[in-house]
Amino acid sequence: MNETPELTLAYLEEAPAAASRVLQEIGVAGAADFLETVPSRLAAPVINSMTPAMGARCLERLSAPRSASILRNLPYHDSASILRLVRVEMRGGILGELPSSVAKRLHRSLEYSISAVGAWIDPDVPLLSLEDTVEDALRLLRDSRTSSHVFLESASNGKYAGLIGINELMRSTPATVLNRLPIEEIAPISNRAALAAVALNPSWDDHLMLPVVGRRLNVLGGLSRTALRRGFREYHEVERRPRSMLDQLVAALLLTISALLRLAFQFGAGAPRANEDKPSG
Repeated sequence: MNETPELTLAYLEEAPAAASRVLQEIGVAGAADFLETVPSRLAAPVINSMTPAMGARCLERLSAPRSASILRNLPYHDSASILRLVRVEMRGGILGELPSSVAKRLHRSLEYSISAVGAWIDPDVPLLSLEDTVEDALRLLRDSRTSSHVFLESASNGKYAGLIGINELMRSTPATVLNRLPIEEIAPISNRAALAAVALNPSWDDHLMLPVVGRRLNVLGGLSRTALRRGFREYHEVERRPRSMLDQLVAALLLTISALLRLAFQFGAGAPRANEDKPSG
């Protein structure tokens, strides 16, 4: 491996978005050859600043260990977003270089349709039992990148139980048990729901991330505003590609649902709000 000049490494660290534009101009082959020579922690934000398709093509050109290392240096939903666009026959090699727990999460995410909430879940949310303490919650929040709340589940059945905000935690003594604090009973969203069905959820007005549950109402993770926007953006990118008749019918259905929801909220209808908050699985 050739040594990369320190000045170049400093540029990558300070201006990854600008560096990505330069690399996109020189093409996939040249960009991949260069990124193979720099530390993964610096290559990751550069790839993340590229268009998802360009980032995926670069990962395909890199060695599988290097691609896996870059993905590990990215936020989870960004890793899933780029890996989704990597050719199927090449994903296995990259996933094989990742820790098994990470590989399983990414593989599970890729099984969802790009238009479903499940494809954009961040599983690394601060999740606690009602019987844990404020001290436990604050410790988790210190390591959290995006959440301003802790998600709660019942110790007896593992089902979602609500949220507690960081402000409430900060006002409480460390030994206080969480079930003694005011709990926000925000309805969770289903991992099977369409992005269009949750985009107008009124809970977005007050929360950066909403809880996502599975069929048994167990917490699978959270859907952030950032992931929601990225999901819509990539869905529309896919929309511009040639599609089968079935794909076109599904796309038309999603657009129709989105339009109906928008109209319903505009005129103050109550039923659509209940539907979008109710888990479907």
